[in-house]
Amino acid sequence: MHNLDEILQQGEDSKTQFKSDFTGIDALAAEISAMANTKGGVIAVGVSDDAQITGVRDLHNFRRV
Repeated sequence: MHNLDEILQQGEDSKTQFKSDFTGIDALAAEISAMANTKGGVIAVGVSDDAQITGVRDLHNFRRV
């Protein structure tokens, strides 16, 4: 397992995806499905495509997802 700093420095690839936010359960399910169809990986929510930690804007709705 890698720590967050290592994940952010490595950047996105086929096993690591950064998502600043999810619009709903379907978007999250698509990401999980894509990772499950390979050999797994990391989905870092609250991280922009350029590896900046943005946080989750609407934590209440994210918890519902």
